Amino acid sequence: MMFTVFTATYNRAYCLEQLYNSLKRQTVKNFDWLIIDDASEDNTEIIVRKWIKEKEIKITYIKNEINGGLQRAINKAYDIAEGEYCLKVDSDDYLLDDAIENLTKWTKEIKSLTKCLGVAGLYLKPDGNILREEQKHGKREDSFFSLPVEYVDVKFYEREQYNLCVDTLETYKVNIRKNYKIPVWKDEKDGPERVAFCDMAEDGYFIRWYKKPIAVVNYQENGMTLNQEKYRLKNPMSQAICFNNYSNYSFVPWKRKIYYASEYIYYLYKGKNFKYLFKAQNVLATILGLPIGIAKILKRRKGKMNV
Repeated sequence: MMFTVFTATYNRAYCLEQLYNSLKRQTVKNFDWLIIDDASEDNTEIIVRKWIKEKEIKITYIKNEINGGLQRAINKAYDIAEGEYCLKVDSDDYLLDDAIENLTKWTKEIKSLTKCLGVAGLYLKPDGNILREEQKHGKREDSFFSLPVEYVDVKFYEREQYNLCVDTLETYKVNIRKNYKIPVWKDEKDGPERVAFCDMAEDGYFIRWYKKPIAVVNYQENGMTLNQEKYRLKNPMSQAICFNNYSNYSFVPWKRKIYYASEYIYYLYKGKNFKYLFKAQNVLATILGLPIGIAKILKRRKGKMNV
């Protein structure tokens, strides 16, 4: 099997069929579908069991007894994926009919590139327009959307330079990606996936981004994308781990390292775990960021600063 399409789902029976139908329409079917159900309480299991019996595509269905959060499901998916490549498609999104066909072509082009972690295509919004962030970072000549190229090879921390700070559909080499876990604190459910991406970039890995849409994104009001700040505050220690790592990456400028260290201190406060301060990866940045972090704690407690 060349590809594993992975979907983590929780109480999304109402929208999962759209993705299933798009998988059945694929022009190339060298893939299987791995569904990790994070203890849904709706009829997800009933409808998925029905699809398995239809035998239209190969489906592996795993239901967790306890809700463990999206990032634990992602870590698990890369450990058990049967495909050489794996792409995560959210339960409320769906693939264009030639998505797997395009991915088959693209992955053949990067197969011999040892530092190429995988490939990515663009998302369309429900209105048919490409999902992009030109309005946030401005229109520049070096924007991916302005360059006269088919693709760019970019490390995770270089995405802003190309106006690629937007959701795209990435497909990873499983034998590499499974070695980079998303950190999730033991008493929390969700951790920052970007830590795994930065760890891979730190080790020299890049993604080849193609200027072609392969899927449609459909954000839900209760989804993580539209509620990121809420999830951060509910998972403070996982955020602390993230900012601790950020403060020590070689590609991060020193001024930003101090900023990240101050955020590390703030989220240790939110997680009520200052003992973890002794796990600081960049001691100097943490010392310099300590007064800033304390100031953030005091100001945010008074509601004078957004978090």
